[in-house]
Amino acid sequence: LPTLAALPHLETLALNGNRLTRAILKELTDALKDPSSFPSVTWIDLGNNVDIFSLPQPFLVSLRKRCPKQGNLPTILEFGESQASDAPERPRGLGEEEETDDTNLTESMGELRSEVEEE
Repeated sequence: LPTLAALPHLETLALNGNRLTRAILKELTDALKDPSSFPSVTWIDLGNNVDIFSLPQPFLVSLRKRCPKQGNLPTILEFGESQASDAPERPRGLGEEEETDDTNLTESMGELRSEVEEE
């Protein structure tokens, strides 16, 4: 934790999916109270850990003090949904038409019947 806390440009701390317990929250809360540790952090993901189901108020207050411009911070669920629903779109250049993929198209039943009858 002290090594990560010293990184000056660390903005997102993704600790999701580990075997972290509530004990780490006390250490993180104490670290967030010190302005010199995690100076650029605005997002900490602790989802899907062993017994972290909610975050203590002092932890949230410390994080909010670091990024007051964020306004209403998203919950873990909202953050995950926004990433999944924001599919990147490739911008088309001038004169470039939309490509269509015909490999998955099926022919209508009438066309299929006429081919069978011809044979």
